[in-house]
Parts: sequence; structure tokens; C-alpha cells
Amino acid sequence: MELPTKIVVGLAISESMVPVFAEATTLARLFGAELALAHAIDEVPAGTCAYDVLAEQAYETFAGLRLRAQFQEARLDPIDYVRAGSPETVLREVALDTASDWIVLGAGNRTPLERLLEDPTAESVLSDSPLPVWIVRPTAPLAKLTRIVCAVDGSEPARCATLMAATLAERIGARMTLLAIGNHAQTGPVTRRLVRALSNAGTGGQGKRAPFEVITVKGD
Repeated sequence: MELPTKIVVGLAISESMVPVFAEATTLARLFGAELALAHAIDEVPAGTCAYDVLAEQAYETFAGLRLRAQFQEARLDPIDYVRAGSPETVLREVALDTASDWIVLGAGNRTPLERLLEDPTAESVLSDSPLPVWIVRPTAPLAKLTRIVCAVDGSEPARCATLMAATLAERIGARMTLLAIGNHAQTGPVTRRLVRALSNAGTGGQGKRAPFEVITVKGD
């Protein structure tokens, strides 16, 4: 498992930008990663006066965010990635151009978990991205998280996600719950392997691991 070294954060020029940037900054500090700021302009075509106005607004906003990052001792990519195109396309392009490991973006102020994916940008990025995607909910700041639930199915992506979640849980002082769905005969070997991996791995390089529990739920 490798920790992210570069995180690209997609920012809309709106009130939701503040908690998204704050959480991306926290993640970058926790993992020792560099943060790349990205903004997509899809309202008007590039090369027009209207586009230039929107781009200048984004650059000015990013300048203010950079001042915040200095006080928080976060590392930022020196380039502001303001581009024409849909948010999902721009995020994928910037992630590729910057060799980023993670993508962070917001999904509005919806509180029920099942409504997160109603955001078309979040849904598109989640379904198509080859990179891990962190969705920010402004109503649940990262600093206040006390438990992380990680679903496991025995696949390699699930194993990597579990180890990464354990690292994050340790660094923010949260507990972990491994959620195995199915009957015990199917999930038992999977969870035992993960428990051994969590027990043997120093998740944060400190020789420690976050406390965790395993829950098995019958069903699909």
C-alpha cells in the first residue's frame, strides 16, 4: 500500500468551495501529499470575454486559498489548473497531467448518504476514475469523524481501500469497522486475511494501528 503523494481537488467558485478545500488540505497534511487546485469552466466557451472573466475570478479565488494553505502548512502545486470543459473531464485531465494519486471533490450539502451520488459530477467521476475519489460532505468535516466503515469483498481494490482507511483512521484517531456482507463461510477467510494484514502492518509508520471491529451482515 502506498500513501498518496499528490491530490487534485476540484473546486467550484461557490460557498461549497471552503469545506472542500479545508478537507483536501487536511488530507494532504495527514498523508504528507501535495495539493493541486483545479477548476472547470463549462458555462461559456474558451477564448471568449465571458470565459476570461470567469477564469480571472477563479485565479483570484485560488490566490486567497493559497494564503490559507500557508497558515495551515500545506504544500500546493504552484500551478492553478483552470481549464475549459466539464468538471469530470477537467479533473481527469489534471489528475493525469499532475500524476495525482487521489481526487477530492464536493457533493453539495445533502445529508443522507444515499443522496451523495445525485450530483452528476460526483457520480461521473466515481464511475470513471481510475484513482481513489474522496467525496466531501460539508455537514461532516473530516476532523469530527470518529468511525470509518469499510466494506470488504475479498478483492484487491477492497484490500487496498481497507489498508488506506486504516491509515486514515489512525491519523485522525477514529475507529474502524470492517463490514463483510454475506454468510460467514464466504466472508470469514476474507476478513481473517484483512485482520492479519491490519495487525501486521504499521499503518502510519508508527508501529500502531487503529482499533477496529468486524461486522458480518447476511445479504448481498
